[in-house]
Amino acid sequence: MKIEISHDILANHIYEKASADIKLRLKMKSFVTERYKYYQETAGLLTANDLDYISPYRSYLDKVISKEEMDFIFTSQMHVKYQRNKYWIFITICGICAFIGAMSWAYYENKNKRAIAAANATLEVTLVDLRKSNEEIQKKNKAIDSLFNSLGRIDNELNITAEKLFARENEAKQLAEKLEITNAQLQESNQQLNRTLAELKKANDQLKLNNEKLKKDLTSTTDNLKQLKTQQTSLKTANNNLLKVIANSQQTTSPSAKKDIFKAAVEVWTQDKSNEAAQNILRKMYKQEMQVPDFSVPPMQNIVKELEKKLK
Repeated sequence: MKIEISHDILANHIYEKASADIKLRLKMKSFVTERYKYYQETAGLLTANDLDYISPYRSYLDKVISKEEMDFIFTSQMHVKYQRNKYWIFITICGICAFIGAMSWAYYENKNKRAIAAANATLEVTLVDLRKSNEEIQKKNKAIDSLFNSLGRIDNELNITAEKLFARENEAKQLAEKLEITNAQLQESNQQLNRTLAELKKANDQLKLNNEKLKKDLTSTTDNLKQLKTQQTSLKTANNNLLKVIANSQQTTSPSAKKDIFKAAVEVWTQDKSNEAAQNILRKMYKQEMQVPDFSVPPMQNIVKELEKKLK
């Protein structure tokens, strides 16, 4: 409300400083706008006096009023012309009737056959002219009616086209918003995948170090050799699984990719309980899937059990 009051005060201040001609032009524009609103509510067109009132400012009004208001003025002009044609037809008929009455009075008063003959000839000519005028007026009326119908169809087509354009504009805006949201989600998923891959690489490096350590700690006994071979086989399998997960997870964060990462990390952790990289991956997956803070993370064995249930 304060903004509207300030706007009115500013408008009044500017209006007071304007010249008399500008004020009159603004008055003409306001007059047309108000009458157009009245026309939309009651279908009341401009009268002949209204058209004469705004006629000196038509060139100015054509530049500042809307297309709908220009059409409103044009329609009012056509309607006034139509009413004036009807008026002149009525005047002509009345004149003919008066002329016939005068001729009849002259006939009965003067009994002048020549006058009657001349009057009849004149009447016939007048009637012929009247018929021609009436035919021309009817043609003009038909042309006016046809023009009104054409204007109505054009107005309907313009309204339909404007509604379609507005609907398409809304659809384009909604699509752009969805694309922006999808792009942000893809970027976030890509960052998350890169972090997961980095942790998997750390786990892979740790596995390699453990493999080297196991090779150095081998004894010459047969039992230790068999145990070493078994561990090497398991480590190679885990390493291959990790490589497969990394290769398959570079472009996706699907549930199947999460399962593969989880299985590989569990296999590494099972072989080496002290593997920090595998533990970090499992803790991170637990926080993401269970949506818990850092201080609520349970022991590793519980993490593995709950993730197995979650990722089934």
